[in-house]
Order: sequence, then C-alpha cells, then structure tokens
Amino acid sequence: MDDLKSGLFALLDGAEYEVVSTFGWSLRSWTPVPGFTKRAGKTGYFRAIDRQEGLPVFRIAHGGTYSGVPIQIASSGDGRVVAASHDPGAGDAGFTQHGRSEWYKTIDRSDPKLRIETTRTPVRAPWLA
Repeated sequence: MDDLKSGLFALLDGAEYEVVSTFGWSLRSWTPVPGFTKRAGKTGYFRAIDRQEGLPVFRIAHGGTYSGVPIQIASSGDGRVVAASHDPGAGDAGFTQHGRSEWYKTIDRSDPKLRIETTRTPVRAPWLA
C-alpha cells in the first residue's frame, strides 16, 4: 500500500489502520492481521469497532511546497503525486489551471523541488459521537 495514505486512521496495538464506515465503523488493513476478516465484496481485511472502544483516532493529510508554491498532495502511484494549489504563482511553477483558481501538477516524488509535510491531527472517534 502507498506510504502517502490519507484520511481517517486509528491506532490499535501500535499499528495504524484506516477507519471506514462499512457495516458500521471498522478498521481496515490491506494485509491479513489477527482479528481482522475478509468481507464479501470488499477489498482488504476488517475488524469491527465496538461502540464504546476508545481508540486514538487521527486524520492524516499531506501538504507542502513545490518550487515555493504551497500545495496539497495526493498519491498518483508509480512514485508520483498529484499536487493541487490555489496559489496564483502555481502557473509559473508549471502547474496547469483548472477552473478559476485551481492549479494541478503531477510530480515525481524524487523531484528536488518537492517538499512533503505530513500532518496527523487528533480527532474525536466518530463512533463515539
């Protein structure tokens, strides 16, 4: 699985698992893990979250800069990322404009002008809400 994972995650026994809302709240792993099971029609392995379970939950997001332009980042596969920016200077950095103020560029992860910052923000567990 891609090391640029993003979204909602929880910590269980020292490992991070994606939090998904499928058949109630669950943890998802892309590889077999004790206590996780396959679900018909679903990809990965799942472990139901008990409604009272107080797991640490956090949101992972990726941002950074490209040639000094502030960006948000998503994985594109094959060692590349898609960078998005609302900065007007993005055009000068080789981004393509889509819409009024949206700029996008696919960038190799090895590009020395790319700086990636990962943010883990603690959030309330949605199943406790």
